[in-house]
Amino acid sequence: MGGFKMVADMVRDLHDSMGITVPVALHLDHGTYEGAKKCMEVGFTSVMFDGSHYSIEENIEKSKEIIALAH
Repeated sequence: MGGFKMVADMVRDLHDSMGITVPVALHLDHGTYEGAKKCMEVGFTSVMFDGSHYSIEENIEKSKEIIALAH
């Protein structure tokens, strides 16, 4: 499988080749910490990090890190 970059590239290519004139969003839903970071690196427009398997303290810390990377 090609992963997140392949999906982002495919959507961008389709957007450009079809002359789509409306904004297109790429969203990761309930992603891992590493998955959220990778999606931002390859151009996803939004991510939702799921830290539910971490302690509340670690979940908050990792969420803050994802937020900082996104801005």
